[in-house]
Amino acid sequence: MRSTAITTRASSTETTRGISVSDHPLGWMPKTTSRRLRPACRSVASMSASGMREAVAGRTDELRHMATDSRVAAGGLILSRITGFVRVSATAAVLGPTYFGNLFQVSAVLPNAFYGMLIGALILALLVPPLVGRLQTEGVGSARRFANASLGLIIAILMAVAVLALALAPFVLGMLAPADMGRQLVALGLPLLLMLMPQVVLYIVAGVGAAVQQAHGRFALSSAASAAENIGVVAVMASCATLFGTGTEIDAVTMPQLVLLGVGTTASVALHAGLQWWGAHRLGVSLWPSFAWGDPDVRRMLRQSLSSIGYTSLYWAEFLLLLAVSATIPGGVAAFLIAHSVCQLPIQLTAKPLSSAQLPRLAECFHKHMPAEFWTIYDGGLRLALFVVLPASMVLAAIPETLAHAMAFGEMATPDGVALIGCCIGGMALGTAGEMVLIVATSASYARRDTRTPAYAMTLRLVVIVLAAAIAQFALLGTKRLWMAGAAMAAANLVAGAYLHWQLRRTLPAGNATLRRGLALDLGFSVAAALSAVGLATWLEGMPGTILEHMLVAAAALAASLVTYVLPQLARGSQELLILVPALHRVGQGPY
Repeated sequence: MRSTAITTRASSTETTRGISVSDHPLGWMPKTTSRRLRPACRSVASMSASGMREAVAGRTDELRHMATDSRVAAGGLILSRITGFVRVSATAAVLGPTYFGNLFQVSAVLPNAFYGMLIGALILALLVPPLVGRLQTEGVGSARRFANASLGLIIAILMAVAVLALALAPFVLGMLAPADMGRQLVALGLPLLLMLMPQVVLYIVAGVGAAVQQAHGRFALSSAASAAENIGVVAVMASCATLFGTGTEIDAVTMPQLVLLGVGTTASVALHAGLQWWGAHRLGVSLWPSFAWGDPDVRRMLRQSLSSIGYTSLYWAEFLLLLAVSATIPGGVAAFLIAHSVCQLPIQLTAKPLSSAQLPRLAECFHKHMPAEFWTIYDGGLRLALFVVLPASMVLAAIPETLAHAMAFGEMATPDGVALIGCCIGGMALGTAGEMVLIVATSASYARRDTRTPAYAMTLRLVVIVLAAAIAQFALLGTKRLWMAGAAMAAANLVAGAYLHWQLRRTLPAGNATLRRGLALDLGFSVAAALSAVGLATWLEGMPGTILEHMLVAAAALAASLVTYVLPQLARGSQELLILVPALHRVGQGPY
């Protein structure tokens, strides 16, 4: 198993200052352990200087291997995110800034949100560590039994709760339009939801299949498979536009159009799940639900999943709350989802692949009681992600209108549609770095089997979002309301990410803290990149143009910011740049 082969350094398990890391069965204690055991943890944190040097000696090589896996995962995620953006844009272009567009977009999100509320967002974090342990100690057969038992258990739980979700559907749907349209909305929304809800089971199969592949160190297909779903939905939207036209409002929607949208979208999710199933099958793990729930690892996973429900439920409840605020404005949901897709791009290209690549490694470090290596892998991965996300968030915040002009297609390509998208991007962008830290730190926490601290972080996130959403709903109108919805997500991500990283920093041996090194320079170069993007975009946008010309202006501004950021980093020999782009290693290398 190539990607999880971590070099064991003796210094991490030998006695330091009279206390061995492996004296305790957990190797080191998370925050939730007994207070009287924490002195041992503090002693581990004060390892000898020679031990720390040995632990750090292999950091660069390990980060290079992790970056290689991350690039493979990022390649798949690039395809998924590009097709995902095309999917959101195509849906907005066909359905337009209408209340039916709001209805379909929210209904299409609900199955994924329902799955995500219970386990989806953390299914990899819950399944990969035990799968790694079984593959190392007992082989593929044991991993297959665990995966199938987990699949059966998750399906049983989610199907039992699905009845409650459908019962609450009329209340949720009634919030998406003014009172005089409420009955029409429910009349269309209930049959649409019945066609979409089977996606919950399909997402479970896809999630377990991806976990099996990543536990084996395979990241390409598990990251790229969702692109098939996105392409399928785009094809459904093209068919809908051809057969029924665009911009249809609630009172003009026919049942054939509703069936095409509902059944076609579910079939696209089935294609995604089929690819993930095949990816696990080719590794010897054919996924068929079983009911062997007496397995100790399955019980442990169930206990952890019950703890993680708080995290996932809060995350999706917050997202749906912001969607509800956006739905009070025609086209608001489409604008919010487009902006969210744009701001998620740097996260999907860095935090998601890095957290996927580091999760098996961190799980192995925890399994082998190697806290110093755990810290260096986590800290190095976070530093690599910040290197990319920090400038990206500043550039997105600097040119929201330029990006909005380039991404407003079809029915959204109006001054109002552009304004809605731009204000959402402007409010949401600066929180991108916070969400990146939250994702990477959550993955590290789950590798340590700590499910409580991420839930506390998500509770903080909820408090911030509820306060900001209340201000947006009752004190603001129009584009200001949408800007506040985006800003609420940004502020919440920054608070939650900082809290969770601080908690990890407190409970792990510090190792060679690389996070602060070079961060001030990265911040300065990020500001310069944002200024160059603003300057070029302002100069070029003085001339009104077509959608293609707007796209070229946005591409030129982004390219200028990239050059402004990368060239100084290359000149100073940034280690992160050379790790992320090995081809530059021969061009120049300076002091870190």
